[in-house]
Amino acid sequence: MAGVGSPMRLSLVSKVLQDRSPEAVIDVAAASGYDGVEWFCLPQHLPPETPLGRASDLAARTRDAGLRTPCLSTYAGGFADLPDAACERQLDDVRRYVDLAAVFDCPLLRVWPDAMGRTLREPVADGVLERVAGYLRRAADAAAGAGQQVAVEMHLTIGADAALVGRLLALIDRPTAGVIYDPANLYLARRPYRLSADPHLAALAGRVFHVQLKDGDLTRRTPPRLAAEPTLRFGGDFDLLLGEGRVDLRGALDDLRRAGYGGWYSVETHAAPRPDLDSAAIAAGEIGTLRALLD
Repeated sequence: MAGVGSPMRLSLVSKVLQDRSPEAVIDVAAASGYDGVEWFCLPQHLPPETPLGRASDLAARTRDAGLRTPCLSTYAGGFADLPDAACERQLDDVRRYVDLAAVFDCPLLRVWPDAMGRTLREPVADGVLERVAGYLRRAADAAAGAGQQVAVEMHLTIGADAALVGRLLALIDRPTAGVIYDPANLYLARRPYRLSADPHLAALAGRVFHVQLKDGDLTRRTPPRLAAEPTLRFGGDFDLLLGEGRVDLRGALDDLRRAGYGGWYSVETHAAPRPDLDSAAIAAGEIGTLRALLD
């Protein structure tokens, strides 16, 4: 199976510490026992205009902490929703991230086929999928020139339909294009989320380049502050620690391992800080939970 890194390598998604500086993200990840940091390319962490000198400083701090960078989870893309001129600007962002990834010695970039399901709705027309594939092929070629891969996160809208993702990858027609598997996203989209539960999802097993893990619960009411969150279009909540929701994470991980997955697992917990649990404590606790799920 495709993957980056060694088996049982655990990384911390920087968004878990979105209230802290990039330097603090690195320090907390190292102190908590993670093997790497997956940068969510938020404005406060790693926007596309990040100067290469700034990136070099962060990359050096990462290496000095004994950490690696398995993925830059960019927000570039949205090709299904944007006009051509805007899509070209998004490809410019992809090229900037290719340069930043090289600084971090990072092998993988997340690129979005649509705008996280904010406007695109099912069914997705063939022409839309073909247009998206054309832009993603160009993104994959730009990354491959630097020895990198690109991946579509399994998320609303296109990414939540495993059959559609399979068609998209066939249209892209590049071995360096794959998927980021996130079982909670699929669960919250009311889709099958275990490889053993859906033949279309099982067929993607060999194209899983990276795994992100959070929890969700469709029986909970969506908090008002999350009402506009595209991941929760079908209801539910994800303000949860790993194990607090209804996603069968252990089963999903067992399916992955049976399929031969050998890449990274990233903690992407969406739990907000609590009165007795700040973001650093959340990061430190979640790695123990993930290790227990993987044991």
